[in-house]
Amino acid sequence: MFHPRTSRKKLEQVIRTLDAAARIGHQRDSDGFRVTRIGEQRCHDRYDGLIGKLEQGLQTKKFDLTRDEARLMVTALDLYNVRRTDGVGQSWDEEAEQLFQELQTLFAKTYGEGLYAT
Repeated sequence: MFHPRTSRKKLEQVIRTLDAAARIGHQRDSDGFRVTRIGEQRCHDRYDGLIGKLEQGLQTKKFDLTRDEARLMVTALDLYNVRRTDGVGQSWDEEAEQLFQELQTLFAKTYGEGLYAT
């Protein structure tokens, strides 16, 4: 899905966002409101394999992602903002949204189908 000349900065941003998505959790503040937090440790390892492939791709310039992995990556970027703003105290991440929009379009062009089934 990625071209070998895709910018390193963009790929590193995808990796950082996937890592942050895996660390999103919720807790209650002193007033009892549910707040979003991005913890130090990952809450799950769902994106570990994908992050590993992207990191390897940064070095080799060959991105060996399947269609399902590409779909997981792009939906994780969307989910990141949704989960991030699910509680009180967090705002929408515009950079992650822009990245999601770009990769959603790239996914559709690459695989000839929409990201989400209708």
